[in-house]
Amino acid sequence: MKNQSIIISILLLIVCINSYAQNNIDSIKTITESQNNQIPIDTVKAIYEREAIYIDGNRAFIKDKYKIRFGFWNKKIKKQLSVSKDAIKEFHEYRKLETNGFVLYIGGLIGMMAVVSTTSSPLGLLFMIPVIYSLNLIIEAPEHFHKAIWVYNRDILMQKLKENKTK
Repeated sequence: MKNQSIIISILLLIVCINSYAQNNIDSIKTITESQNNQIPIDTVKAIYEREAIYIDGNRAFIKDKYKIRFGFWNKKIKKQLSVSKDAIKEFHEYRKLETNGFVLYIGGLIGMMAVVSTTSSPLGLLFMIPVIYSLNLIIEAPEHFHKAIWVYNRDILMQKLKENKTK
């Protein structure tokens, strides 16, 4: 009985070692296969430099070494970002926050000046609440704009790499 349990233990140990070795061999095969499917770094760099965009100052972006103005109501940058649905979603969030922030800011200032000038009452200062909140929206909006640019660059790079891989 004791000998049988020793033999079973040894067999289990051999099976575990064999299984561990097989897993290591499979992972080495996977690594080798993925290395064979890699795209050369020069190709990735060329695609990135040609397709990616980055902001140059306040009202322009650069793509493929050309400086392009955003356009009236940001139409050119919006057209560029529309290639990626996630990027255009972030861009719309940016526009919404920016527009709401400016409307609240102007409305709050006009309301405050109207109440203070006609009644000489300090209650007009209550209109400072939407003004302060609007500043938060205006400050938060560019984060979505920059995220839209980042998402566009990620998506366009992935798209072009897939196209290049199929060639």
